[in-house]
This record gives sequence, structure tokens and C-alpha cells, in this order.
Amino acid sequence: DPPAIKQVIRACVALVIDRSGSMSQAIAGTGRSRQEIANAAATAGIRSMHDLDELSVIAYDSSPERLVPRRRVGEGEDELSLVSSIGSGGGTDQFSAMALALEELRGSTAISRHMIVLTDGQTTGDPEQGVRIAESAHAAGITVTTLAIGDAANVALLEEIAAVGGGRFHAIGDAVAPRNLFDAMHDAQGLIRGLG
Repeated sequence: DPPAIKQVIRACVALVIDRSGSMSQAIAGTGRSRQEIANAAATAGIRSMHDLDELSVIAYDSSPERLVPRRRVGEGEDELSLVSSIGSGGGTDQFSAMALALEELRGSTAISRHMIVLTDGQTTGDPEQGVRIAESAHAAGITVTTLAIGDAANVALLEEIAAVGGGRFHAIGDAVAPRNLFDAMHDAQGLIRGLG
């Protein structure tokens, strides 16, 4: 028999998705809530991924949940349905979710590894904790990108996390024009498509 060909994992992406109570608020002019926008941006990105990529999805409120434990895209339960059905409610602990995502990414042998945080607001805990997690990620060759959804977001912190994490920062305000929303969604999709 010919030797088996080892498949190389191109990219591993960990999506960190806020599902706290404030994510139920509407984005003006879109007819959709912040949660629906976050879910749609995440699913658009997942659709851009290849079956040689790995995906992990961490949903969080006052505590994080491995909604999709790290695995090859398309393996197991449908990740698009899982992400699309994320609802909102509860508190906000972004940093424990980021720490869990970093743990998932550290376990991957992918050529490139990326954390993408989608959130609408403030969080409990010391902001420096988020910065330190981003620094640790970057030191391990993992980038951290942030997407702020709504006007309540701690933009300064999310910008700093993205900068320290070697990633990019995007923002969608509460009064976003539909065209700007489309552009932001397209950016999220293009970002993930280009990660590998």
C-alpha cells in the first residue's frame, strides 16, 4: 500500500462570542439585535473556512462555554446551526472566555492560529487581564482580533487587545448604516478567509 498522506491543518480559529443580556438590544436601521449581528458575522466567517481548518467556538455570559470544542470544520454537529442559535442573557466575563479560547488554540498544530472576539460591551474583571491574555497569545504565535458591536463597547480596551495581540479591530455602532454593516460583515468573512 502507498504511504498515507498526512493532511496539514492550515488554520485554527477560535471565535469568542458574547451572549450577555445586553446583546439582545437592537442595532438601529437593521431590524436585528446585536446578538443576531454577532452570530451572522461569525457564521459568515465560518462559511469562508476550509475543511483543512480547525474551529473552536466559545460562547460566554457570566461564564464561558465550549459551544464547539476545537475540531476540523464540518466534523460533528453543524457549527453553523449552533452559532446561529446563540441567544442572549446573563452577565459578561470576557476574559475567562478569552483564556479558554487561548487554551483551545494552544492545543492546535495548525500553521496559523487566530482568536476573534465579538462583543458589545463592558466586562467584569481587570482590563489588564485581557491585555495579558492577548500578549500571551501573540507570544505563542496566535493573533487576537476584536469586533465591537454597539455603542456600549469598551473600544479603547478592545483596540488595545487587538494591537497587543497582533490582530485587527473592527466596530459596528448602534446607529450603523446598513451599508456599513454589510462592509463590516464582509470584513469579518474576508478576515477569516485570509487567515490560512
